Amino acid sequence: MAIIIDGITLQPIDESEKEFKKLQSELFRNPSEAAMAALIKHPNFTEERFESIFLSACVQRNPDLVQLFLDKKVNVHVLVSKDRNCLMFMAENQAYNGTIVNQLVNAGINVNSLDKYGTTAIMLFSCGQGITNRKKGNITAVVHLIRLGADLYLEDHNGKTVLDYAADANKRSKRRSNQEIVDLLDGLMKYYIKLREIEREPKYPVTVPISPVASAIPDPPKNQTTYIGPRELENQILEREGFNVRIMKNGQLASLGSVLFRNYTKRWSPDGNITVAAWKKIFKKKYPVFDIDVLDGTSATGNKLINKLRK
Repeated sequence: MAIIIDGITLQPIDESEKEFKKLQSELFRNPSEAAMAALIKHPNFTEERFESIFLSACVQRNPDLVQLFLDKKVNVHVLVSKDRNCLMFMAENQAYNGTIVNQLVNAGINVNSLDKYGTTAIMLFSCGQGITNRKKGNITAVVHLIRLGADLYLEDHNGKTVLDYAADANKRSKRRSNQEIVDLLDGLMKYYIKLREIEREPKYPVTVPISPVASAIPDPPKNQTTYIGPRELENQILEREGFNVRIMKNGQLASLGSVLFRNYTKRWSPDGNITVAAWKKIFKKKYPVFDIDVLDGTSATGNKLINKLRK
């Protein structure tokens, strides 16, 4: 009940709430089973508050306390604003701790979970954005998440990958402070594509440079979103469209490490009743930096119908 003194309404001090916050502070200072039990037994305790304190423990990078919550079967999949889980919440606050990341993954957190915008934890760690508003990501966190299976080729709802996030942050930095992460991601993504080209197309031998990055990071996990190089895309177009093409850049064959293409999953013209020129325009719209030659013994003319080329 409110207390009125000289016309001013004062809310009574909630001694019970003060006691609860005192127990919470004690838990953070000295994490122990006894401190956790005292907090849980308090009448002001709720599951919602339990999850909120767990998230705070993650951001404050207290692995001993996080383990206590995990032992008590806290809901590790609780979401905060923007539908972000505890790992994303740590990334948003640039609060990396390798032990806690391992704890969360072992407890069932998926490193490739998406928030409402399609963002992943590695995207947030790579660019330093969020509450900190930094323009430099955490390269240790990025490498750790890659080793745990973070998908470098996932795109958010705006079509941006983790490399785009890192590069955007680097552009905003006057000193290009995020260049190290940009170079790491760019090198790995091209490296993985070269490996796939070698494995799937042995007739196109490629010398893969062995670098410190390559030895430090494992091969891409099997669940990586499928991106391919130009030679493999040419073969997929042949399989699905029935004609040969060459992917070009600046008048020359596109090199293996020069671009990332998504798998060619379906025909752009199922009935083939469009001209070569129209089909090439579709390609140019999807890949504006590249050109494509449609082959019919030699380069096919622009007015020729696609269905006349199919084998």
